[in-house]
Amino acid sequence: MPDLKRKFVDLSLLAFAFYLCGAAAFSGYFAKWALRDGDARYDAVAVLDGTAVQPFAYRRLVPALANAVNDSLPASVQERLSDALMERNWLGRDYGRATQSGERTHILRYYLMYGLAFAGALAALFVLRRLALDLTDCAVTAAIAAPLFVLAMTLMETGGGYYYDWVELPCMVGAVLLARRARFGWLALLVTVAVLNKESFLFFALALYPLLPRRVPQLRRAAWTAAYLAICVVVNAMFKLHYADNGGGMVVVHLMDNLREIAAPAGYFIAEISYGLPFPSGFNLLNIALVVVLVMRGWPHVPQDLRRHVALAALFNLPLFLAFAVLHELRNLSFLYVGLFAVLACALRQWVMTAAPEPRAWREPSR
Repeated sequence: MPDLKRKFVDLSLLAFAFYLCGAAAFSGYFAKWALRDGDARYDAVAVLDGTAVQPFAYRRLVPALANAVNDSLPASVQERLSDALMERNWLGRDYGRATQSGERTHILRYYLMYGLAFAGALAALFVLRRLALDLTDCAVTAAIAAPLFVLAMTLMETGGGYYYDWVELPCMVGAVLLARRARFGWLALLVTVAVLNKESFLFFALALYPLLPRRVPQLRRAAWTAAYLAICVVVNAMFKLHYADNGGGMVVVHLMDNLREIAAPAGYFIAEISYGLPFPSGFNLLNIALVVVLVMRGWPHVPQDLRRHVALAALFNLPLFLAFAVLHELRNLSFLYVGLFAVLACALRQWVMTAAPEPRAWREPSR
């Protein structure tokens, strides 16, 4: 019983610490971008009403859930909740970019979208911790690495940031955990959820193949991978047909613009305000140097299956990023998030081992 009580206390403290870190990270993101309020192409009202342009119209998970919860409530409850939110509206009060949070027709659904996106940030902390434990077998490393990465997410939301980015992260990490454990059925369910959130998960699903345990027959691994691909293709086709008249396009080509940006020296010294302070942004040389140091320190300790996954994810992500993303929007390199977190966790593990090579017994402080 004492052990059970201790575990409950430990878990409660961890949950509170993660809630605090998740709130800080998500607040930093929301201060920068909110729900892209005011841009009729893809703002909160547009995605909730299904009028957003392609490809933003395809990213239905969060707005669809917000609409479903709203519609499931009796009209009287909707009215009372909307009245209470209109009276307080702390998002509109505290975040200058949240201009649509005070629109009565959408206020309840706006707050639901906000809550669901934050839930993604909170879930990311727990699944990242689990992955760090798998990689390092060190609770201290896991407790540091997960919050660090989620706090850095706001820094990676450069040039643009969206609610679905915060759901994409736990989906990708969860998919890696399930793939390494050969939980094929649960992984199929998660793939469905993830592709409803963002259509590009199709490519990440393919990159999971190297993570499937070798003990599983190759034919079975290939069959399940084909099934995941089929799920993504069907969902994508349904959305593309349904929103074909919404304007925009399936992709926007930025290849030539990106090549010009790569050749421009000024792009390696750009900065952006995050958490109310200037930070290096995009492919700033400081960011590049930090990643190089982490890779040098952590990559040799990353397991082989995860290395193969990162290589395959990079094979998909880098050409897509160069051709269709805006160069300094680091969030569009999201297929590499798991790899970046892996080198961060492994690098931190080396630091922890160096800083405290031998565990010491607890001693009461002298009085």
